[in-house]
Amino acid sequence: MNVSAIQARLTSTDVGVLEQARAFTTELLESEMQRGSDAEGRAATTLAAIGVVAGFGVAAAPSATHDPGSQWILFVAYCVALAFLIRGAYFCVRTVSPTLYFLIAPNTVFEFQTMSKEECLRSEIAHKMWQLEQAVRPNSRKLFWLERGQRGLLAAVALLAALAVSTRLAANGSLTLPDWLQWIASASVVVLFIVFDVMIERTSKWREG
Repeated sequence: MNVSAIQARLTSTDVGVLEQARAFTTELLESEMQRGSDAEGRAATTLAAIGVVAGFGVAAAPSATHDPGSQWILFVAYCVALAFLIRGAYFCVRTVSPTLYFLIAPNTVFEFQTMSKEECLRSEIAHKMWQLEQAVRPNSRKLFWLERGQRGLLAAVALLAALAVSTRLAANGSLTLPDWLQWIASASVVVLFIVFDVMIERTSKWREG
């Protein structure tokens, strides 16, 4: 709804009721703005963590690639782990990137000069409700990208940890996989990268509890 439509639905003539409605709307608006700010802060923290993990991942590259006779599934897992990091960083950048916001024009204050207190309160409430409506969708989108970024970091850490253990076992000769099993494992890791976010979002297990 636009400001005029919202204001038309504010039918009370009791100044006390309107002041209570203004206080409630102001509280909701501040809470919504804080929600967007918190999402950006968490995204920045996640992005920093991704940078740290990427540093360890680059350091681990020789272990996964230096031996031509090593299990090539380890190299595939390493590449997919880096891909998860890159995708996680991309989603975090989307979270903190500039977003189009709809703000109340300062000139609205001049319109208040010709109004009664009752009309002024209704106008203020309508403008704040309109701004609240405009902020909800961008903030929800920020949280959506943030969750994807966090999942990318988690998946990359899990893969790199598994890679470290597997590389150690392969170096000791304790891990030897036939080619057919390596093909299946490699395909599974690649498929996991493709369907990971969609699978979790459809089952709604990420934020359960």
